[in-house]
Amino acid sequence: MSTNLEDLLKNTEYQEKYIGERIKQTKISYIWKFDYEYITYTVELHCSKLSGKYRLYLNKQLLKEIVELFQPFNHQFNINDMKCMVIQYGSKFDFRIENQSF
Repeated sequence: MSTNLEDLLKNTEYQEKYIGERIKQTKISYIWKFDYEYITYTVELHCSKLSGKYRLYLNKQLLKEIVELFQPFNHQFNINDMKCMVIQYGSKFDFRIENQSF
């Protein structure tokens, strides 16, 4: 496998959205989209600032749901033959593919 993400991934996109029902800023959605081998993938992380609940989705399918009030969020998973992870650094999140930042 090539080690250069730009050679592997096409049409990359990243966005952050406030999605809280009553107070928008209490829940944030982080979305990473990309095409790999002619398939579009969407990795989505929903974070609740009030409850500490995290939900991680791959193409709308729930991968992990956890409550972490005092620990940073960290989860590893595979997309086909690629090792992926979402890591929290303070209030920001990093999506990595083959240990390269998206």
